[in-house]
Amino acid sequence: VTGKALTWQAEQARLLRDLDLLLAEELKERRQRHLRFREAEAAFGMGSGHPPAELQLANGGTLLFRGKADRIDAGVDGRLVITDYKTGRSSTYKDLKPENPLAGGQFLQLPVYALAFRKDSAPPVTASYWFISESAAFERKPCNPAPGFSNVWQNLRLMQRIARRDGPDVLPLDFAACN
Repeated sequence: VTGKALTWQAEQARLLRDLDLLLAEELKERRQRHLRFREAEAAFGMGSGHPPAELQLANGGTLLFRGKADRIDAGVDGRLVITDYKTGRSSTYKDLKPENPLAGGQFLQLPVYALAFRKDSAPPVTASYWFISESAAFERKPCNPAPGFSNVWQNLRLMQRIARRDGPDVLPLDFAACN
């Protein structure tokens, strides 16, 4: 077997190995952290499911967001754990650090997910990107803003620019900064 067929066989083997490792990692984490599955593809602001995420602006306005969280688990204490699965390389997210949870406004997805589900959770809601491949070492990149979110959102001029534009009442989480 040569060419495309050989490449596909190698890719299938890699995918199956990643899947086996992912399942083992997930079971280990759920047992260690005492998590139980709650919801997959958890929609908010889309007419069914959960209401939109609401962000109160300093000018008195409100931004509403819609989206879908890949996975939500719950701890025994009622705290929600949100996971966004990523299949690419984690190097794109290298600037995402606890002291800079949005990497200067580049990564808004997880804080918006946490905002959307915080009313359903004992504080705090935690959220992370999970790179689900052996080549990414199954790395997790957390983004856990303070419960009030004020320290995360106060300097985001991006939010003000979005709020001023003409457009839908509920903003989708599919603009480039969030992918």
